[in-house]
Amino acid sequence: MMKREELYFKRIYAGRVDVFFEPPFFKIIHLDRYLWASAHLSDSALILDLGCGTGYGAPLIRRRTRGLIILADISADALQYGKKFYPVKNCERVVCDALHLPFRDEVFDGCLMLEVIEHLLQPEKALEEANRILKRSGVFIITTPNADNFSYRIYRYFGKPIKVGKHHVKEFGYDEFKFILKKAGFKIVEEMGQLFYFPGAFKVAFKFPRLARLLIKTGRRFPKYSLHQCYVCEKIK
Repeated sequence: MMKREELYFKRIYAGRVDVFFEPPFFKIIHLDRYLWASAHLSDSALILDLGCGTGYGAPLIRRRTRGLIILADISADALQYGKKFYPVKNCERVVCDALHLPFRDEVFDGCLMLEVIEHLLQPEKALEEANRILKRSGVFIITTPNADNFSYRIYRYFGKPIKVGKHHVKEFGYDEFKFILKKAGFKIVEEMGQLFYFPGAFKVAFKFPRLARLLIKTGRRFPKYSLHQCYVCEKIK
């Protein structure tokens, strides 16, 4: 039988996260995102975590809601891995494509889509599907990298090349992504920036891990310039 590390890096990892193997700085960022998102879920809600990967966030969702949690990802290996290493009660795992969800219209109270949409070839279609499966006034929580973060702005100003995430198809600008959400039928009711990002920020945070939380808090104050843009939305059409 494969050891956990061998299984993860040989069969699971492709931009997917298992916080067990993350450096402390990245672990804080990933868990902070789920803690923030889970705080906006109701106690008995039916929740879909779309593009959950290994499902490492499921235990944090479970702390907030007693309702059924559906973990959905296109990778059967990732879901099976999570079933072993991140088990939670009252939870089902579904292999599916974010562009063609196998669920009825208006069935979920809440849908999480954390760091997923930048990996998709048809992001607008994925948002349409998320809207379709949500109940009227359902909660949609989405996060994605911010292509207008402070560091990228500096690179553009000096004409330096920008390296986007290895597994990212497209990273969205701050105003651009807000427009896309509105077009898909969502009203933004709360926004948060995560991690104030400047050239060399990761090197500083790796060297001084305690600064990671300071960078996260600063990002919350200045969402337009943060590395990740995070939104709580309400379905309005």
